[in-house]
Amino acid sequence: NYRSFVLTLVYLVLGCGLGVALLFFPFYANIQEQIQTHGFQFMYKHGSGFLDLPMPMDLWLELTSTGRLDTDIVLKIMFVILFFAGLPLSTFLYSHIRCMAQGLTTIEQMAKIEFQTYQLLRRRHYDSDLTAQNQQQRGQLEVEVEAELQVINPFHQGCWNNIMQIIGPNPWLCLLPISVQPLAPNPASCSILGMGS
Repeated sequence: NYRSFVLTLVYLVLGCGLGVALLFFPFYANIQEQIQTHGFQFMYKHGSGFLDLPMPMDLWLELTSTGRLDTDIVLKIMFVILFFAGLPLSTFLYSHIRCMAQGLTTIEQMAKIEFQTYQLLRRRHYDSDLTAQNQQQRGQLEVEVEAELQVINPFHQGCWNNIMQIIGPNPWLCLLPISVQPLAPNPASCSILGMGS
């Protein structure tokens, strides 16, 4: 299940990136032509900002009356959607790859950060129930937490083995939407936990 989720994120990020790459030069040429024709302005004739997009009702009326939309408008809309969808998706994917490499789920990662913060606060004699004025101090402490406290993950098998545990033994099979049997856990890790034979 987690493999499917991560692969969906990978495909979405790659799709957004490919779309942005393919549409960048036509989008840039369109904006450059707009600036050369009308000069640089923050508001153009439609009053919708720099991209000069018509209001949604105008788009709907054009689509219903003519059966099509102006390609320049579609280009502007799609480039912006793909670009601004790709940014948070990339960040989200990065955080999940980081969790995969550490052998953690997102819930375990959040619990680890919360535990480390709590331990650091106790160590520094702060009240664990911080008031609003101390929230900035808490944010600064969370940055310092990783360097001072280490929570040992008994399921950590090394970055590469952790990733292979999720995506399967052959990374090239990620290109195909097929089911893959995950690798068995590392026997050394299992014997430490008392799960080995």
